[in-house]
Amino acid sequence: MMRMTHTTPEEALRVFTDLRARTFVAMHWGTFELSDEPIDEPPRRLLAAARAMSLPEERVWVLAHGETRAF
Repeated sequence: MMRMTHTTPEEALRVFTDLRARTFVAMHWGTFELSDEPIDEPPRRLLAAARAMSLPEERVWVLAHGETRAF
């Protein structure tokens, strides 16, 4: 439904690596229930894809709701 304005977790990681960014921070996952997928599926897919791409855990952040971190 939102393909024209959003990326999949896997696409987002490809953009991250293409840009040679230092830190990936997952955004607004679990905020709204807008699809048939389980609400925690996007972060699980993101972390699985990051592992498959051999990205270090410290570079890919999936924050808990309300969590903060400093760069």
